[in-house]
Amino acid sequence: MKKLMLSAAVLAFAGFTATNVNAETTNFPAASEVVMGVQDKTPVNPEDLPDAVKEALAGEEYAEWSVKEAFSVAPADGIPFYEISLQKDQETKVVNLNEAGEVVELPVATESPADPMEPAEPTPTVPSEPTTPSEPTPSEPTPAPTPGM
Repeated sequence: MKKLMLSAAVLAFAGFTATNVNAETTNFPAASEVVMGVQDKTPVNPEDLPDAVKEALAGEEYAEWSVKEAFSVAPADGIPFYEISLQKDQETKVVNLNEAGEVVELPVATESPADPMEPAEPTPTVPSEPTTPSEPTPSEPTPAPTPGM
């Protein structure tokens, strides 16, 4: 009898657990798509950077910064460049330089105007007709008179 009760309890627990797992499944709506080109990003030792990149990093603009890490980036639809993380004290920044040591400006991905995070364009407002004051409506219905009073 104990084995039967124990088996029933285990089956009931398993059924309850399976039901809870299915009940907690959540489907999230798909986010708006931003299509960007695929790029190949390969780590590079700072010593292996091209001489022009090293000269640019040794220049006045980056004099107080040290190279934390560097990557060679080969975008699918663009010119290869070096992504270099720089550090000065507790501050860090990333600079993108081409092989000639010139700063590369990356294009900013644009999202569709249907993005829920982006404010919608203002719609022109149409002035409504002027309202005339009317009697206020009571918040509670007035009781009907009782016959015989």
